[in-house]
Amino acid sequence: MLIVSCFLSFFVSPHYFSKRFYVPLRQASRFLILICILWLSACKRKQEQAMDSPAPGTFVLDTTDVEKTYARIEAFNAKTIDSLYEALAQSMSAENKYGLLLQHISYYDSMNPGSLPAKGLLAKTRGYYYNYLSKYDTATLFFEAAAAIYQKINSPADLADVYSGLATNFIYRAAYKDAVIYHYKALALYEAAKDSASIYRIKSDLSIDYHYQKNYVKAIETALECRTYYKRNENRAMIAYNESILSTLYYNIKAYPQAIEFAQSSLQLRREIGDQHDIAESLNNLSLPYMASEKWQEAQAVLTEALSLMEASGDIRQLPIIKQNLATCLWMTGHTEAAVRMLEGVITEARNKGQMGALSNACRKLYSIYKKEQQFAKALDYYQQYKASSDSLYNQDKTKIIDELNIKYETNQKQQRIQQLNYEQKINTTWKIIYLLLFIVAAGIGALIILLQHSRNRKNKLEIEQIRRELEGNEKDLLHFTESIISKNKFIDELETKLVQLSTAQTLQVQDSETLSELYQFKILTEDDWRQFKIHFDKVHPGFINKLRAQFPDMAPAEERQCLLIKLNIDNKECADMLGISILGVKKNRYRLKKRFGLQEQDKLDDFVKNIL
Repeated sequence: MLIVSCFLSFFVSPHYFSKRFYVPLRQASRFLILICILWLSACKRKQEQAMDSPAPGTFVLDTTDVEKTYARIEAFNAKTIDSLYEALAQSMSAENKYGLLLQHISYYDSMNPGSLPAKGLLAKTRGYYYNYLSKYDTATLFFEAAAAIYQKINSPADLADVYSGLATNFIYRAAYKDAVIYHYKALALYEAAKDSASIYRIKSDLSIDYHYQKNYVKAIETALECRTYYKRNENRAMIAYNESILSTLYYNIKAYPQAIEFAQSSLQLRREIGDQHDIAESLNNLSLPYMASEKWQEAQAVLTEALSLMEASGDIRQLPIIKQNLATCLWMTGHTEAAVRMLEGVITEARNKGQMGALSNACRKLYSIYKKEQQFAKALDYYQQYKASSDSLYNQDKTKIIDELNIKYETNQKQQRIQQLNYEQKINTTWKIIYLLLFIVAAGIGALIILLQHSRNRKNKLEIEQIRRELEGNEKDLLHFTESIISKNKFIDELETKLVQLSTAQTLQVQDSETLSELYQFKILTEDDWRQFKIHFDKVHPGFINKLRAQFPDMAPAEERQCLLIKLNIDNKECADMLGISILGVKKNRYRLKKRFGLQEQDKLDDFVKNIL
């Protein structure tokens, strides 16, 4: 295109075109050159971007050396570097390698001091790291700093991830009201982005919030909905996660068979995946219905394995929960001192880490143990600690706030649904109007077509009637012409007969002989007669003569005339009179015609001629 444009612009002479066309042509060619230059520039930029970005699935970072990792990607553009470190953060977080990840992100931030995405990622990573270490206050500070940065650079996906991290952080601190608030904030951002995978991940976490609110029916409905979604998408890790949640929920409503079923299903999936932390979580959930069914040995076995795996995974956040359950098994199997020591250790750890839920549960269990052992002073002390921590966790005001949040979210969802239904109704109404208009237009077009067809049919009928009348007139003319010739020949035959009779009575005079000759010549059709005859014949049988000549181009004129007379059913005698030959001559002509047409002896010449057209 560029070559053609340059040719038109620079080499086409105005001598080849009139001035009227040359100027617009030259302007158009210059415009084409400009378009081509812009297109080439865009292609070049696209190629540079492609060269500046790693090929998907072929680029692997060195996760063991922070400097080598950055050296491999520093030649890329800033956006690509940000996305690569974001992917690195996701993969290493899934493996709980927060310490090494923090080194990577810190080095990345130090090499990009003015990069807000780098600072946001660093703050977010530190938030998850300190949450992993059970340092929840510090984690909160970093999460809040990350949220402020992502709000500033308008990054909804990263902001939603930070809100999700804050919610998880508040759950471990047993600040359930704040957990619900941030879960709903994250959910709103994911719903705005229509990120279904993240929406269901947050909904899975919300089912845990509903569990802490003791709204078990809603929690079960939500977890089952999420499990169905992940089964449809074949995400085994999230199926196991939701089944683990469901096992706890069914335990709380005392549906122990279902609790065991979901816990075992979750455990099987997680063993196949091989994540120690998740296996330990499922084992702990399996112990709950075992303990409720007083299967203390089975419960103690799975809890011992759960504790070992959780410690090996390095995640200390759920250790207090497992230890509390294991302490209960020890107590119920007669190992009271070991149970007390374990629970006192849980209380110390929970106080240090700010895990108010673990602190409250440990105090409640120690109260139960000392009460049964009739050590009432210690029982009273731990009961007071339990009440103090329990009241700070979940008082009536916080319950009311959480309920209001749930109502607001559900109301907002219903309002959005109403708006969507109204919009769909408007769309449906619009389409109904469009369909109605299309039907009216189609009906109008159909009626117009019918009227036009009716008019055309009427016109055709009139034309057919006119042609029929003309054809009838032509047939009458041809018949009249033919009959007049035959009548003339009959009259001449009568005169000829009388003259012959007279000639037998007396000697034929020369004059009489000439008269007979003239009469005979008068019987034969002249060329003008044949011309008139063919005109009339062609009107009655249009195309017959042309088709006959096309099929048999070497046919003699006499043979052609014989065929025309045969077509009109004129007998041999009349043919002989009109052709000026004897009846025997007519028969010989018919014989030659049969041979020319390739007919057999048994074939009828008349039928063949009549069927030519």
